[in-house]
Amino acid sequence: MEKVKEIAAGKAKSMFTTNNPNELIMEFRDDASAFDGKKRASLAGKGAVNNQFNAFIMDYLGDNGVDHHLINLMDNTHSLVHSLDMFPIECVIRNRATGSICRRLGTEDGLILDKPLFEFFLKDDDLGDPLINRNHIVSFGWAKDDELDEMISTSHKVNELLTKLLLIQE
Repeated sequence: MEKVKEIAAGKAKSMFTTNNPNELIMEFRDDASAFDGKKRASLAGKGAVNNQFNAFIMDYLGDNGVDHHLINLMDNTHSLVHSLDMFPIECVIRNRATGSICRRLGTEDGLILDKPLFEFFLKDDDLGDPLINRNHIVSFGWAKDDELDEMISTSHKVNELLTKLLLIQE
């Protein structure tokens, strides 16, 4: 399988078409960024580490009943993935108040939440990824109600699985 044409490039990954219209090549680059992409640098080996970590997480989620896009690793920095239609939406689950939610709501940094908090954001760096709600998403046609229900349900399931996998017990 070979790259045909680059169709998207983000802060740390690039996506390429292949000869199969149902598959893409995802390249993990050594690029690093901070402050919503305003500060950039290169970190040798970052792409390879991220590719391996992504495969580990996707395999774990798949083994636990969560569908994902990964088909297989191709080499250190490239993975073959299913071609999907993307929603312009970020789903965020928080188990602790930290980062932007503390700035937005004036809450204590590191506060452990009583239950996981789910939020939607519009995936748009130029707008600063603004917080949006279900009504925005449906009204602007970014997704349908049943798709949102699945996003929320899957996000909570992934959060539960990753919390079990990554939480260090004392």
